[in-house]
Amino acid sequence: MRNRLALLLVTVLLVFAGCSNKPKTDIEGLWQLQQLEINGTVITEKMLGKWTWEFKGGGRYESKMGHTEEEGTYSVEGQMLTLKSETMDKRPAQVMTILRLDSVQMDLKASDEKNSSSLSFRKVQK
Repeated sequence: MRNRLALLLVTVLLVFAGCSNKPKTDIEGLWQLQQLEINGTVITEKMLGKWTWEFKGGGRYESKMGHTEEEGTYSVEGQMLTLKSETMDKRPAQVMTILRLDSVQMDLKASDEKNSSSLSFRKVQK
């Protein structure tokens, strides 16, 4: 009886471990914006043009939209992604909540006292 109970407990723990969120550090790669929502207004990829974020090893990132490029550093702590631009060094760090991060999709949410925005990205390259 004890062996069955121990086996059941181990099985339940393994199931719950398999259901837990993946570590948010698996963000490296090239991501293309699919949709941006600002204060309820949806802006699609077709309206914005191609906008990519590339997260590189060593905590570096690069963002490109049209002829605009930005470089800086990033960090992931729990569910929070922090971007610190070196190109626009006077801009404060951007802190976003990671709502979803898997091998193909990344959804982020950012808010401050004036605005709320959501960004949805599709992974295009590892």
